Formats: sequence, structure tokens, C-alpha cells
Amino acid sequence: MTLGNRLQNARGETSQRVAAEGVGVAREMISMWETGARAPSDEYLRRLAKVYGVSYERLVGLEEGELWEPETVVFRKAGGALAPDERGALTDWFVFMDRWAGRLLDLGAGHTRGLRRPPKPIDALGPVRDTRRAPTLAARVRKHLRVGDGPVPDLYALLDSFGVLVYRSSSLRRVRGSGVVSGAFVNHPQLGYSVFVNTQCSAGRQAFTLAHELAHALFHYPERATVSVSGDRAQEERFANAFASHFLVPGKELRRLTSQWIGGDVDEYGAVQLAAHFRVSYAMMLYRLLDEGLAARADVDRWKTYSPTAIADRLGIPADPFCRAPDDGDDELDRFPLSVRNAVQHALRTGRVHLSQAADVLDVDELVLEDELAPPDDRDDQAAEEFDEYPEF
Repeated sequence: MTLGNRLQNARGETSQRVAAEGVGVAREMISMWETGARAPSDEYLRRLAKVYGVSYERLVGLEEGELWEPETVVFRKAGGALAPDERGALTDWFVFMDRWAGRLLDLGAGHTRGLRRPPKPIDALGPVRDTRRAPTLAARVRKHLRVGDGPVPDLYALLDSFGVLVYRSSSLRRVRGSGVVSGAFVNHPQLGYSVFVNTQCSAGRQAFTLAHELAHALFHYPERATVSVSGDRAQEERFANAFASHFLVPGKELRRLTSQWIGGDVDEYGAVQLAAHFRVSYAMMLYRLLDEGLAARADVDRWKTYSPTAIADRLGIPADPFCRAPDDGDDELDRFPLSVRNAVQHALRTGRVHLSQAADVLDVDELVLEDELAPPDDRDDQAAEEFDEYPEF
């Protein structure tokens, strides 16, 4: 049940006019809240609960007996489209969130409620589906996060510091073509914003997924959960795609660099340079150039047939944004959010929890955590030389 449905049900026989007078807004605002066109602030939700004679928790769907389960909502939204590996990976994510929410206080990591709605400077006050608003909203979010106009720093770390828990999964199918889960978002009842990312793709593609899910978190949070499947053309997904594109590659900066670096005459080599600079995939850069009118459709169709890694090698620049992460059995702890991993390590080092308790929360072997507690490796010869060479202040 959506927030709008709960508001309408709670109002019952009370007219919208009476409800509006009770909370101090126009009748039209009550209607917009109930249809989902706008989202009431926490203060207005508490006023509505008082007017309707129900608890705040019931109104927002957190009352005992009405506590929603992320797993149920996500699987219902996905319908029957999930492959077994996708359902299994998402289930692992849900299990982690429930365990982490249950043991967070025990680990001494603070309260369990993370970011649950956008900060006021970037709150659009309701679901956004109009792709034309994406450039303005992306610029507003960039300003709030203080990332300037250039390349966005490591998005995994940036979102974690912003209050979004990001869980990575390398056990799914490659994000290739349509119909594959690339990411998901849940406004978890206890943890707040949580994001799932399929890492079976290039670093640049992962950045796009992270920015896409950030759009859902900031502008579709009343929905409580979304599942992003490659090729989905729903309006919310189209907006999230547009937001991610402008958030990662602002149009003004793209036009400036195109003019400054390559004199405005873009070719496949320039496209690779720009993609590497902004740390995005080659495919996304081609679409941004096309969208900004900096490349013709015929050229983009031709450039699609070229290998960005081969071009990067010729240019002598890193090809990391274009390469798929190696499927080599990554560190078991890599899938967990950075703040979670740090909190567990700190709790173990300070003796707040036993090794078995931490292993149970993360569902990993105790030996994995023992490795984390081992002293760091000795410095190598190069590091020793740098210490000897570095001047003292």
C-alpha cells in the first residue's frame, strides 16, 4: 500500500476540506498527498495522524502488524521476471539488512535509522517522473554533495558518507542487454536508504547504477522500494536514467571540455578521453554526447562498433571505467557497505563483540574476520625508501 492509499484510508469519511483545515493547508494539498503528486513532510504526517485519530506509525506503515517487509515489496514489484540467481542475490541482501538492523546497537555503531528522505535543500516534495527536470535536480544534488562540476568521486564511498548503505553482489548475470537486474533500492524500515548493485559489469556501468538508484532514493522514496532491470522503460526508470546521466556528466562541463580539449570536433578517441575523465562507461558517454548535440547519430552508431579499451591503450590512459571487474572470487567482505565493514572491524578491535557474533551478523566464516584483525603487512622496500626520502617538517 502506498503512502497516498494509507492517507486516503485513514481519512475515511472526513472530507478533504475538513482535513485541510485541521492541518493548516489547502484542500488541494490533501488531494495531491493522496494521489502521490506531492509528499507530506514528517511534521504534516504527524498533524494528519492527530486529525484522523490514528498513530503516526500506522500512517507511515510502521505500526506493529503493518510493518512492511522489503523482500515482499521488491519481489512483488519485480513480478515473475527474476531469474533464480537474481532472487538468491536479492535474498542475501535482505538477510544482511535484517541482521545488521538487529545487531547494530550491539556493535556500538549508533542508531539504526539512516537517511529516510532527502535533506530539505534537495527534497522535490513528491515523486518526480518528468525527465526534463533531471538536469536541474542533478545540479542541485551535486551542489549539496559538494562535488563541483568535475568527475564524481568514488560513488560507493560518497553514498556511504551520505547515509546510503550500498551492498554489492557479484553473483548475478552480467548486466548485458535487457531484462537483467542492475540494481535495487529499499527505504528500509530500520536502516533507511539501502541500495543493491550488480557488480558484474564495468566500473563505469556500476557508477551509472549507483547514480540511478540515488535518483530513486531521493525522488521516489515514498514508493519504499524499486527494482531496476536493464531495458525497463517505465517513467520512473526513465527519469532515474536521465538524472544519473546529468549527475555523472553535467552538460555544461561536458561542452566546456569538448571545446577546450578537442576543439569541439569529437571523434571516438575524444569520446574515450571524456569517458575516462568522468569515470563513466563508453556507452554512456556516447549517449551524453548525442543528447547534448555534440555528436551526430550516424557517428555514434559507428563509434559503438569500436573497442574503448583498445582506444584507451592507444591513448595511454587507464581503461578501468570500461573493463568488467574480474570474476575472481573477490574478498567476501567486499559486498558489504563501507561503514558496516568499518563498524564491524572497530567493534572487534575494541572488544565490543566476539568474533563469532560478528561472523554471524555478516554470515561469513570466522577465518575471514580473523584475517581482517591480523596486523598489516610489513612495508615494502619502495615505501621504506619514500619514508627515508620524505623531508621532516
